[in-house]
Amino acid sequence: MSIDPTYPYAVPRTFQLAVPEPGCPRTATVLTEILLGDLRCRRRWLRHTQRLGGRQPNQAGVAWVLALTLWERGEIPESRRTLPRSLKDRVSRALNGRLVSASTLALFVDAFDMTEEQEQQLYAAWSADYADVPAGTEFSSLTWRSS
Repeated sequence: MSIDPTYPYAVPRTFQLAVPEPGCPRTATVLTEILLGDLRCRRRWLRHTQRLGGRQPNQAGVAWVLALTLWERGEIPESRRTLPRSLKDRVSRALNGRLVSASTLALFVDAFDMTEEQEQQLYAAWSADYADVPAGTEFSSLTWRSS
């Protein structure tokens, strides 16, 4: 006796879970342009980079710059040597436009000693990204939109 695998209902062979993510494409673009285009900012992360490639700043190098800033401020104890690695995910989310919080933005501005003009560009892009979000929307239910 053979059992019908579709009984009592048909199960699709391919299943895609649509998980909406918040998106900050404008912020990611401006941040990437600053980190690649401003030689002063670029040199900061390049010092901590072992590999180069791609069209984005090296995430590990950028994470090191952020970690050094947090250690210098005394916000994180210097004994926490794994800090650069733990910041790499935060850097990835920011550079890929998945999620950028206000505190992450402030950390980038401070760590890379961005000019007032760069800071204004970054916050304008960030505000535009979040202006697309209807009031009261939970961030876990946002969809990523490119402009």
